[in-house]
Amino acid sequence: MLGVVVIAISLTKEVIRKIEIRREISSLESEITELEQHNTELNAMMAYFNSSTFQEKEARSKLNLVEPGETVVVLPNQAVDDTVSMAEANAVSINQALPNYQKWFVYFFN
Repeated sequence: MLGVVVIAISLTKEVIRKIEIRREISSLESEITELEQHNTELNAMMAYFNSSTFQEKEARSKLNLVEPGETVVVLPNQAVDDTVSMAEANAVSINQALPNYQKWFVYFFN
């Protein structure tokens, strides 16, 4: 009788250990899948970074390089934003020329 109890306890421990091992294998397989996907993404990024289009784009934007025969046009900064109308810009410039007490008067009573 005692032998049956000992065997049952040992068998239960082994079944529990087998279940834990299966869980660990399953989690490791899912981790392998995630790492393979990440590795694929990294390989795609490396291929893009090594491509001539990316290198040309970076050379143009960061090193200000141009192809032979191209002309570079530099536009000056605009003083007035496109969303602000000329009337608003004029009102702002007139308002800035006023002394402080007149600005407050216009603010409260206009």
